[in-house]
Amino acid sequence: MGEYIKMNHIEQSKEGDVYAIAYQDNGKFFVECIDNKGEVKDKLDVSETVVVDDQSKPITGFWEPLITCAFIPNDDLFISVYHRFQKKQYHFTYSYKEKKTLSQVVVSEIKDCTPLNFPIKSFYSSVTNNCHTFYRQGYGYTVNTSDPSNYWCEQITTADLGAMYLLFD
Repeated sequence: MGEYIKMNHIEQSKEGDVYAIAYQDNGKFFVECIDNKGEVKDKLDVSETVVVDDQSKPITGFWEPLITCAFIPNDDLFISVYHRFQKKQYHFTYSYKEKKTLSQVVVSEIKDCTPLNFPIKSFYSSVTNNCHTFYRQGYGYTVNTSDPSNYWCEQITTADLGAMYLLFD
């Protein structure tokens, strides 16, 4: 493992028996799924899946790995990666059980942000069937998990966002 390993959040499946860890190792993005007994169920090389270079390393002084994930129905995953120099978000859905992508990778540019932007957290809403990814510089992505090509990005604030929690769906 490289000197720039960054991970920030561990996601738990609805049943609580599988954990997804999205992390970065020296510019390469990964998601690892582990059951509650510590057995690795899958390790996805996300950089290879989205075909992105290893130049987007974490920002010094921050622990965010520039990648987020969230469990969606059927214990599948929504995965979002951000390349901070290209200013592009790559997102897709994935099945760790079948070890395959469920959707095409969707690429979207975030205009008018700086290289200090990064995703903070992704949340799944069972009410709307959307995943919401929030960025440090106030951008919010809403992605339909049934069809990830159906998404929109909006600037929700011009202030930096801090720690985030989803309450009451």
